[in-house]
Formats: sequence, structure tokens, C-alpha cells
Amino acid sequence: MVNGRHATSHLVIEPPTTDLPATTDVAIIGGGFAGMATAWALARRGVGAVVLEREAAPGQFASGRSAGLGRQLAEDDATSSLTIRGAQVLRGALAAAWQPCGGILSFDQPAEAELYAARAARLGIAAERIDRAALLARWPELAALPIAAALSVPSDGLIDVGILLAELARGRTVVCEAEVERIEPSARGVRIGTPRGWMSARIVVDAAGAWAGAVVHDP
Repeated sequence: MVNGRHATSHLVIEPPTTDLPATTDVAIIGGGFAGMATAWALARRGVGAVVLEREAAPGQFASGRSAGLGRQLAEDDATSSLTIRGAQVLRGALAAAWQPCGGILSFDQPAEAELYAARAARLGIAAERIDRAALLARWPELAALPIAAALSVPSDGLIDVGILLAELARGRTVVCEAEVERIEPSARGVRIGTPRGWMSARIVVDAAGAWAGAVVHDP
């Protein structure tokens, strides 16, 4: 929960490119979050990339249906460090997709809440302990849940997943309706066959999500 609110998505991605380039440094298979974020990060480092998406637009499956909760504290320090860094990037370079609103984490065991509070202190995230009575005073509809304690994290937020995908796609080369049908070695690296033709790439990034194994014929 992010202060009792739910994320909404407004998919506003600009019309993607339909022409397949003959060559690229990096070919990214899949136009969901993983693929688009990879293309965005590479572009910031001056590396050319082409995103190949089999559907008519990016983000048509899991990436376009995410809850969009900008939660920073996770189950361990390593994951929390990544989510905290992700929130920093969203509040900065991708601020259009971030809505600050704060978040609440609830726990059915007080000891678990203390572990999270300690993690927040170690990683520099402000978090306030809330007991059950204070939580239910604000959200009485939660009374049926086994909540023993909660933490309020003011720096959490909501992520508009549509805007995020649009921001990641802005200025990128995204070729839709370009399902990868074949990958074979070439002098440059690999050749990739799609319904729109062939493209050569030095490196291939498989970001096809649930279909990642099938793309490289690894069940």
C-alpha cells in the first residue's frame, strides 16, 4: 500500500520506429521495463542500441500492468540498496513518472517490523514506527488483517508505469512487430532474423521476460 492509494497507468509511448536498421552495437530483445531501461542506460553512456519488440507497442504484458509501487525497503540490504537507488533515479532523471506520496509497510510480527526499521536506519531511509491502533485509526478498513506493527516511509511514492515506459523509450530506436525468429553467428557478432528483415549486432541482450528462454531456444 502507498498511503491507501493505488497506482494508475497512462500509456503514452510515442509511435515506435517500424524500419529495422541494418546494424547496431546492441540488439535488445523485448520492449518491457528490462529492455527499455537497458536501452535508456546504454544511451546515457553513448552506446547505440535497437529494441526489438514482437507486439505493436512496448509494454503490452507484465510491464504495462505493474502496480507501480515505489517501495524502497525490501527483504534484505542488497535488494533495498537497489530499490533505493532506483527511487533516486526516478525522482531525478525520470521524475515525470514519480509521484511522491509516502508508503506504509505492515507486519504481522513485531520482530519483523524491527528488522525493517533497523535496515532503514542502516541505509539512511527515514521510517516511523506505527502501532496497530494508530494504523487502524487512519485506515479502519484494515481491521480484519493480522497487523501487529507498521512502518511509515515518507520518501516512498507511486510510479506511473505508462509514463515510465514512455520516458525510457523517448529518443530510443524501438522496432515493433519485430519478433526475433532466428539468431545466428556472423562476422560482426550475430545476425538476427525478424519479420521486418535481418539486422547485425555486436551484442544481444535477451530481455524478453517470460519468453526469454524460448527466444534463445533454452526451455
